[in-house]
Amino acid sequence: VQICNDGVDSVTLEAEAGTTNVVWYNSSDVQVGTGSQLIVTSATPGMEDGSDSYYYTANDANGCAGALCCPVAIETIDCCPAPQCVGVTITKN
Repeated sequence: VQICNDGVDSVTLEAEAGTTNVVWYNSSDVQVGTGSQLIVTSATPGMEDGSDSYYYTANDANGCAGALCCPVAIETIDCCPAPQCVGVTITKN
């Protein structure tokens, strides 16, 4: 998943419905959030170098422990618009 590197653009990751005790981690196994959703921006821990992946651990509806098997990879991209034309004033002396 790609997001702009502006610190505002984001992607929301949501744990499977019915899970409890959700804890989110980055690829370095650093806890970055709790709860059913994790909102990732370019300022989220792990994104300092422009990319990271995130997964969660949780209990399923039966109370059994589990984890997201395939981490979600996120990278930042430059979202600047195409160069804009600017005006010029020409004066003949």
